[in-house]
Amino acid sequence: MCGVAGKIDFKGQAVDGDLLCQMTSYLQERGPDITGYYTEKNIGLGHTRLSIIDLSELGHQPMSYLDVVLVFNGEIYNYQLLRKELIEDGASFKSSSDTEVLILGYRHWGIDKLLAKLDGMFAFALYDKLREQCFIARDPFGKKPLYYYHDQSEFLFASDIRSIWGVAKNKLNFNHHALDYYLAEITCPQPYTIWEKVFQVKPGHYYVLNTTHSGLKEFQYYNPKFSNAYSNVDETEVVELTEDLLTKAIMKRSIADVDIGCFLSGGIDSGLISAIYASQSSKPINTYTVGFEVEAYNEIPNAQVVADRYHTNHENIILNPIAVEDVVDLIEYFGEPFADSSAIPTYMISKAIGKHVKVALSGDGGDEGFGGYDQYVLASKANKFALDYKSPLAKAIITPIDKILSRINPKKDNYGSLNAYLQWPGEKRLLRDIGFCDQNRADLLCESTDFTAKYLREIWESEVDFHDPVNRLMRASLKTRLLNDYLVKVDRASMKNSLEVRSPFLDKHLMDFALNLPTKILFKNGQSKYLLKRLAEKYIAPDVASRPKMGFGIPLGQWLRNEYQSLIDEYLKTSRFIERGFFNYNFVTQLLEEHISQKANHGTNIWSLICFEIWCRKFLD
Repeated sequence: MCGVAGKIDFKGQAVDGDLLCQMTSYLQERGPDITGYYTEKNIGLGHTRLSIIDLSELGHQPMSYLDVVLVFNGEIYNYQLLRKELIEDGASFKSSSDTEVLILGYRHWGIDKLLAKLDGMFAFALYDKLREQCFIARDPFGKKPLYYYHDQSEFLFASDIRSIWGVAKNKLNFNHHALDYYLAEITCPQPYTIWEKVFQVKPGHYYVLNTTHSGLKEFQYYNPKFSNAYSNVDETEVVELTEDLLTKAIMKRSIADVDIGCFLSGGIDSGLISAIYASQSSKPINTYTVGFEVEAYNEIPNAQVVADRYHTNHENIILNPIAVEDVVDLIEYFGEPFADSSAIPTYMISKAIGKHVKVALSGDGGDEGFGGYDQYVLASKANKFALDYKSPLAKAIITPIDKILSRINPKKDNYGSLNAYLQWPGEKRLLRDIGFCDQNRADLLCESTDFTAKYLREIWESEVDFHDPVNRLMRASLKTRLLNDYLVKVDRASMKNSLEVRSPFLDKHLMDFALNLPTKILFKNGQSKYLLKRLAEKYIAPDVASRPKMGFGIPLGQWLRNEYQSLIDEYLKTSRFIERGFFNYNFVTQLLEEHISQKANHGTNIWSLICFEIWCRKFLD
């Protein structure tokens, strides 16, 4: 994995080498092995390399071939097949790197055909000297970040938003809409950022710039399409197809010229990846698990079952609260407000893995593709209720009857709750209820906005092709919780430790398949991740389906009352925080008092305020 950065000066001025050095200074953890630069006329490119494939200097970047120059961050998993195809068409290679495949692929096929052929995770900038064009592109699901700033005088891009802030901070204005979303969802809403004129390239898109003027054109090259291909496939065949596609996705991601490890939690997703990879490997694989002394958060016993069965080289890491200064350093590394506290254990396990290997496989994307969240299960039950009782009269009759029966035999989801869910707008279905609710944000913010609802509504409406509301919810979630939170968390926490993380569940062939499966199979018997549980019974343990879902979190509320209470004092009880004018401090005071006295657990909301204040002191003051 690597870091990329660059500038196009539309005034025709040469790009200052010191500016490129400043931009790449924020990318050193992403690419600790070597830093390279390219400048010509009014364009400058920078690259920091983490060597994974072709460790020789022939793989260094920026890479040039005749009239094309490329800086590339990521991995192309099918590069060997594309290389063979290009050689058969007469191409000649100097290296064995996937970077050179991108350059020659562009010259042979053009940008559209190249992107259609790519299977991987990537963010790149490609400069075509003859056409005087620069292409910037991002992978289908947004695994790799790519930020940009664009005005009439210049275009800046980088893997890290701090690279842009470092050279253009005087041009940047705070984005209050992004703050509203952050307080609701504990992260920032892509493609928007915390700065008004800084954006991220959208997943599955590429942009074209003419290097002589400031025009920018946007093109979409990937979007999962609705398909009826699997509507009548029986369950046994679906399980076999899932196993085959997942195995292929794992083995594609095992290609590297360095050793590979596996994140191994006690859950199904990483357990399946570790188990299948181990069963396909000719030697023991490396696995790593984070555990806690607090038993409710400790996944070591379940993870050990997989490690023992497949005789992996396994390491357990007991996590205690890391030093306050390390927490602040991690939060600052994100470059934007980010308050998913599971970034801490992700960082710690990445740090441990990074001491042994440069590449690790993770289970990210399994919940999104195969229905792992409670919201998906609720949506599937509500959809079944709607199909069973299609007329309003039928719903009106059965709902009160079910309400009476549920008092005799209580159940989690009665027909009343399912009928109520059917009335929810799309934006409410997408909201995770993880941060401040609408009313609390209105009470908290001195400058309130309804951006979050509009943002989520637009995403919901963009998935109109998915007629099944459950598939629609799952597809839309790829653009919300996965893109804005989980992929950001894993990328930053791993890259800070110079560790490349690959996610087999985010294979585009596997995800295209999963998103079009009938919900009656995905959520059979009202279960989440039914298909993966079937596979896990084979690869992990027969009782795996009955295990409660633990998640990957920390005892945040408890830590904020003890080990991390100093963060509250330092960041939320100071004049600097109060005088910023973002928040109603009376509301904040009430929040803190209720939490410290254990009248309520406001851990996530307090953490989001702490993370925001840390960001403000580093980047806003």
